[in-house]
Order: sequence, then C-alpha cells, then structure tokens
Amino acid sequence: MEKSLVKIVKNILFIGLIIYIGIDLYLNFDIKDLSKVEIDYTFFFLSFTSMFISQFIPIFGWRYLLNSMGENLSVIDSFRIWFISNLGRYIPGKIWQVLGIIKMSEAVGIKRSNVVNSMIYAQIFSLSTGVFFGLVIFTHKILPWYILAFLGSFFIIMLIPSFLIRSVNIFLSLLKKEPLKYKLKFENLFIYLIYILANWLFIGFTFYLFSLSFKGFKVFDFRYILILPSAWTVGLLAVFAPGGVGVREKILTESMEMFGSYKYFLIIPWVYRVIITIVELLLALVFYFGIRDFNKKS
Repeated sequence: MEKSLVKIVKNILFIGLIIYIGIDLYLNFDIKDLSKVEIDYTFFFLSFTSMFISQFIPIFGWRYLLNSMGENLSVIDSFRIWFISNLGRYIPGKIWQVLGIIKMSEAVGIKRSNVVNSMIYAQIFSLSTGVFFGLVIFTHKILPWYILAFLGSFFIIMLIPSFLIRSVNIFLSLLKKEPLKYKLKFENLFIYLIYILANWLFIGFTFYLFSLSFKGFKVFDFRYILILPSAWTVGLLAVFAPGGVGVREKILTESMEMFGSYKYFLIIPWVYRVIITIVELLLALVFYFGIRDFNKKS
C-alpha cells in the first residue's frame, strides 16, 4: 500500500513537471512568429532525428566515467536516470538535475560519492570546452593563433590527474563543496574528453542542420557549429534562468549575426529551444512510463 502511494505521488509530481515545462514554453514562445516562415522539410527531418541522437551521446560519456570508477550501470538505467533527471534543468535553482541523477543512481546501487565525482568531472570538461569554443568564435580575429593554441594546451594539462584533482579541490574548497576524491587515469580523462568534444560538435552540427531547414539560410563556416556549445555553456552558468532559457537564445542570436544578416536569426534559436524541449519531454515520458531495465524488477 505504501509503495503504491509513493508511486502515485511520483507520477503526479512527474506529470506536474511536464505541465509546468509545457506552460513555460507556451508563455515564452509566440507561434505567430512562424506564420511566414518557409521550411525545408528535408533538413528539418534530418535535424529532428539528429536531436534525438544527440541526447544519447553525453549519457555514454557519463556511463564511461562511472565504469572507470568501478561502477556497473546498465545502459537502460543510465538512459532512464539521465532523461528523467534532465527535466530538473527547467526548475529554478540549477541543482535539481544533479540531485535527480544522484538519487536515482543510488536507487540502482551506485555509490553516492562516485556519482558526485562523475558529475564534477562532467561539469569541468563540459564548461571548459564550451568556454574554449566561445573563445575561438569571438576572439579569432583579436587573438593570434598561438594564443589560442596556448589556451588549447590547457586541455593537455587538464588531463594530468594530479593537477586536475588539486586545481578542482582548491576551487571546491572555496565554495565549501565536497572535494573530488576519485582520481581517474590519464587515458580515462582523455577518452572522456573525446566523448565531450564529440557531443558538443554533434550538437552544433544538429543546430546547423536545423538552421538549414529555414529556407534562404546560407552560412558556410565551421565556426557556426561552435556557437551552440558556447551559448549552452553560458546558459548553464546563468543561475537566474531555469534551463538557461532566454540567456542561451540571446547569445545564439548575437553569435549568428556575426555570420551575416538573415531575417530568421531572431526566430531560429527560439524554435530550436521549443523542438529540443519537446524531444527531451518525449524521451523522459518514454523512459518514465515505458522502457525499464528488464533484467530488474520494476
């Protein structure tokens, strides 16, 4: 009886969160903006499919981190934990996604300390690479190539386990947060960096495909692929904006304008936000009510 009641409460909270996100999208987006937009449905279909694929890449990276720490998290469990907890990004506070991942991981037998450490590693690599992409976009005409190369070499230094642990723990101690305890090997850090770079570049490519679905869009510059990762990073750092909504779109619009003038530059980021949120909601619904690890009891 008690378990059934808990399950009912969980379902109510989950559905309530879905409704909250839906209302937030409705209030922040005016469908009238799309009335005169011409869409290339081939590119739209390709980008929509890519959006689903892009949601899985960071999960494999996170699962690799846990496996490197001696944990054994099933693929289905990792999907379920990630997609459901991912909705926590849209709740004010910036901590709900991480708390959800920690609690759900503990529920399937993963040590809390290892989950926390994996989240710290994930944030360090995601934020640092996102910031670097931003520097490449905004300073390539200001900073000479050797300065950017020097900044890029920071990633090499970051892959030295002892240096990374000490640097991060100094920062965490200033914030009075739990220190990073698990020291990964160089090869583990390097492979995870590859995961992160692949994730960012694929997300950026997806955004480029989505932009091409708006007829008349003509930008042929590799740096365009980097604007979404850098804008996403700014959104993560914007504590006052749930899910980075608004902040990310503003950065995207300003970044896109560096590549010329196009009538849909103001609309594209917001439409992308709506579509990617729908993708996240669908995946969360599927893994919450449907797909589970069939090797375990529900």
